[in-house]
Formats: sequence, structure tokens, C-alpha cells
Amino acid sequence: MFWKNYISGAKNDLGDIMVNHSPKRYVTTTVLILISFLIISSSALMTESSDISADEVPTWVEGDNWSYRSNESYRVQNYTAEMVSEREHIDIDETIFDCYMINYTIDDFVETHFYTIDGLSLVAEMSDEGTFAYNPTLKRFEFPLDVGTTWDSATIIWREPEDGGTWEKQQEWELEFKVEEITTVEVPAGTFDTYVINITQYEGMGEFVEYYYYSPEVKNMVKREEYLYGNLQLTEELTDYELMEREDDDDDIPFLNTGIIILTMAASAVIYSFHYKKKGKGHQ
Repeated sequence: MFWKNYISGAKNDLGDIMVNHSPKRYVTTTVLILISFLIISSSALMTESSDISADEVPTWVEGDNWSYRSNESYRVQNYTAEMVSEREHIDIDETIFDCYMINYTIDDFVETHFYTIDGLSLVAEMSDEGTFAYNPTLKRFEFPLDVGTTWDSATIIWREPEDGGTWEKQQEWELEFKVEEITTVEVPAGTFDTYVINITQYEGMGEFVEYYYYSPEVKNMVKREEYLYGNLQLTEELTDYELMEREDDDDDIPFLNTGIIILTMAASAVIYSFHYKKKGKGHQ
């Protein structure tokens, strides 16, 4: 009803302009229309920005970094994960994967992880202790994320000693994943809307459960929890993060360019209006 009345009123104003031939009224009406459209565009921008969406695999770029605090029952540690390279080619059992390379740093200890670019599956880990390969890769996410989505990931962990030598079979994992809900999580780095992913693994004598809290805004997890026999064993929380500028940042903000154009047009119309008024007074 509002739009019907608004459009009807705008038509009447334009009709009056055509009859009275008033440039002043024409400018005023134009400014009002432009301002109204700008308000609508801004509202759409705020609505779009508040939506949580994980329709596509996030893109990591060199320099992206996330800092976490890990709290176990017997110690508290801080570590940083930094994206240092992309398109690394990792060969696992004669299969080549295009990977992101992430350095996890705790004090002076550095462990390098490799994740597939097409899905962020874990391929391998490297440190002074040797190289650990996941074959098949550990599928941590199923994009697009959606509440109720489930998937399985079975993998065997192989270890190659730092001095070379023969690969040794370490463990076999069979994990069940489920996106349980969307919830708001508050961590030291801020408050984020997240997908809660339940990971269940049966190993040894008990049930091992993890929870990932994934934030599309952060492009990574903001929280992780581990439970054994139903008891909380570990909590990791995001304390800080930095995402590098991306080429498509402007494309992620709807109506931004349109809003700039409208503001420019509105400002020009107002300036013209004042100029016309001043010129009119000069002829009186």
C-alpha cells in the first residue's frame, strides 16, 4: 500500500511539474526520489550483510591469519595459523592435490598443514617430527553448508620420518559429520554467526566427539571443542584474525557502487537547486 500511494504521489508531482513548468519543483522531486532510493538501497545492504551464508568454498589468500587460544585441562596455549602459500602441489600415493599451505606457530614450533583448495580437506602435516599424510584426505567440510547435511570421512594416517625411510601406518579414522544448527558464538575476537558441525569418531574404548563452529565471515572456525566420554577435554577460541584485501571485495557488497552514484547525483541536484534559487533572486 505504501508503494502504491508513493508512486501515485510521484505521478501527481510530475503532472504538476508538466503543467506549471517549475524547474524548482522538478529539482525538489528528483532529489526526494533519489534520497528514497538511497535509503532503500542502504536497507538492502544491511539486510544482506547480516545474512549467514556458506554456499561456496571460502578462498584463502596469502597473509590471511587467525590466532587462537587453546585451553586444555592441564595447559593453555596460544597459536597462530597463517596462510603462506597457495597452489602447492602435494603428491599422495601418486595423486596430486592443489593445496593451501598454512603455518601453525606455537612459540618456536611450526607445523605446516596442507588443505585442498576445492574443499579445505586436510591432506598432510609437516614438522620436525616428520610428515603425516591423510589418505584419503580428511574431508572436514561439505560445501555448501546447510543445517541437516551429513557426510562421512574415512582416512588412514601415514607417517614418513624426517630422515626419510619407510612410510608407517599410524591410525585409521572413521568420522561422521553433521551440520547441527546455526548459532551465534561469542569469542575473544568478537561475536559471530556460525554453523555448528558435530564430528563423531569411535576409537579405542569410547566415543570421541568434536564440534566445529565455522564462520563464513571469518572464513574459518572461530571455536572448536573436544569431548571424550561426554566430558569436555579441550576448547579453542579465536582471539584475533586478519583477512587480506580481495579483488572481489566490492562485489560482495550489494548496491555499494550504486549508492555512490546516487549520492553524487543527489549532491549535484542540491547544488543546482541552490544555484537556481540564487540566480532567481538575482533577477528579482
